Formats: sequence, C-alpha cells, structure tokens
Amino acid sequence: MVYYSTRDRERLHPYSLKEAAFMGLAPDGGLFVPERIPAVDMAVVESKAAESYAEMACYLAGLFFGDDVPQADLRRMVFSAYNFDCPLVKVGEGKYTLELFHGPTFAFKDFGARFMGGMLGLLNQSAEDLVVLTATSGDTGSAVAAGFYNVPGIKEGSRPVVLFEVKMPGNDEMVRRDDLNRKALHELVLYYIREEERQHNTYIKHLVITDGLQWFFFDKQVFYDCFVAKKTFCSKVLEADREKNKTNYIFQKIIAPHVASLKDDELRFCYLNLADVAKLSNEQALKSRALENAYKLLSPVFLLKRAVMVDHNELNEEFYLELLYIMGLEEIMQDGVAKIVRCAPSRRHRHSLMEE
Repeated sequence: MVYYSTRDRERLHPYSLKEAAFMGLAPDGGLFVPERIPAVDMAVVESKAAESYAEMACYLAGLFFGDDVPQADLRRMVFSAYNFDCPLVKVGEGKYTLELFHGPTFAFKDFGARFMGGMLGLLNQSAEDLVVLTATSGDTGSAVAAGFYNVPGIKEGSRPVVLFEVKMPGNDEMVRRDDLNRKALHELVLYYIREEERQHNTYIKHLVITDGLQWFFFDKQVFYDCFVAKKTFCSKVLEADREKNKTNYIFQKIIAPHVASLKDDELRFCYLNLADVAKLSNEQALKSRALENAYKLLSPVFLLKRAVMVDHNELNEEFYLELLYIMGLEEIMQDGVAKIVRCAPSRRHRHSLMEE
C-alpha cells in the first residue's frame, strides 16, 4: 500500500507507510491518503466485534497495513494498545451508548493515540531516539503523551519532552504578551500537571503556546515553580481532575485565580513573532538577527536543552531548509555570497508566511 498527497492529483509521488507516518504532512502541504480503500467484509467485522474491539481493530488494520507490518507484530501492538474495555451499554429501549472513556487518560482520544504510538514504534527502525512533540487541543495532548509511553520500538523510558498548546490565529483563547491568563495557558497547566505528577514525567524541557505566528516559550522549571511546587494548588487541580470535573471548572475556578495571584516576574517566557521575521525585506534580513533568533528558539538545542558539541555557527541543514520553506524563503548565491531571498515564482506556495 502506498500513499499520495491530496494535492497530488496526478499521483506522481507515492510514499510508503513509514514515510507518510513520519512526515505527517506531505511536502506540498496536503494530507496523505491511501492509494485505495480496502473492501471490508461486514460479516467479519460483526463477528470480530462480538469477540472484542481489539479483534475487530486487528482485522481492519490488517487491510490497510498488512503489506507493511507482519501480522503477528500488528496483532501484538493492537492488543497492547487496546487493553481496556469499550462496552456498549443499554440506556433505554433501543438506545445504547458506546463508552469511550475507559482508556488510561479517560479520553476517547486514547483509541487513536495509542494506535498511533504503537504503529510509529513498529515503523521506527532508526538508531536515533524518537522525540515526541505533543501539540495539545482539549485532552488530546495527554492522550498522545500516554500513547507513546513505553511503546516497543521506542527507547525504553521515552517520555514527551516538549508540550505544545496550539491555537488557530485569531482565537480569543490564545495568550497575549500582556495577558497570559487565558484558556491556552490554563490547558497547558493542566496537561503539564498531569504529566509531571500523574505520569511522573520529569523529562519535560519546555512548554510552548503558539498560534503558528506567535510563540511563547516557557522553561519547565518556571512551570514547576509556579504550579507543581505550589502544593495546595497542585492538589486541588489533581483532586478536581480525579473526580472528572469538567475542565472548564478546573480552568475557571482553580487555575485562573492562581495565575492571577502570581507575581509579574514569576511566569517568565521567551516570545517570538514570525510575522515580524516574514515582513523583513531581503536587505533587512541580511542585517537583522531576527531570523537567526527564530532558528535558535525553534532548534532542538534550545527546545530539548541539548548540549552543544559543535560550532555554534553550524546550522542543522535539514531544519534550516524546513524553516526557510515554512517562511517562503530560499538561499541563493550571488557574487559568491549566500543570500536569503523570497522564493522564485515557480517555487512559491501559498501556505508560506511570505505568501499568506
């Protein structure tokens, strides 16, 4: 089974399952879709479902991924991912409800997150550690984090190290430089406390809130001092979360008042606005350190707090080219001098910051 981008109408660029899974989005910005949708035998589906959800999932997953993953490995992964119940409960005459909250994080997203983590574990043949960047929306972040924990094929003990809270541009829930006490921060605080206290994840390095243009970077130690180290506050959050209170209650009645009580210099952050970088002319970009600072803030060295063992002026070429692509820029040589300029017309894409 190969996969194509939704924007590749001529189907000129096929990708393997592993390539599609690890790339996420296609290079042209499209979504990956399989070359075909396998035919499903509903009689088999009903028979498998009567045994267990995992049995049904094994059958369906095999139709899509059986050519890429050995059946025994796929079956073992599926049963490990779905090691909890999802009962169909009768609530009235002819009325049933499917309970999807029996997973480790009590969210229906456990179904997708645990399968995704297991599949990436099976596909990961790299000698390098697999680093998980968790972008949260609602309770997705904690489900994804749990979905990758102790997955075979990923280094034992691997934990998410950077937590992201992502909002759409213009969303009123997004934090502002002069107003951090908004829902985006409240959500990130809850997910961090769950990770630090419930999952005992001490590997987190940074926490980030972004809408794609504005980026707020918080050091883990700042979050620990402001939220986990405040034992009374932390206990209230965990207790309310354990009792399955609605998250809005936790945000509005517990987290928001606590954030308001913090001193101005306690919740420190680094701020980056890519719009400021994108609007620079070629000449300004050559003289400005804005692009260099953006690269540094978004680099693994900063986000993961990696020790720098190389020349500080040496860029990771793959990351550097990806950053230029996102911004709609390219590097050219003029008179023996490397210059960063707007992409040539034939290579421009409307999703770049320069062309938005």
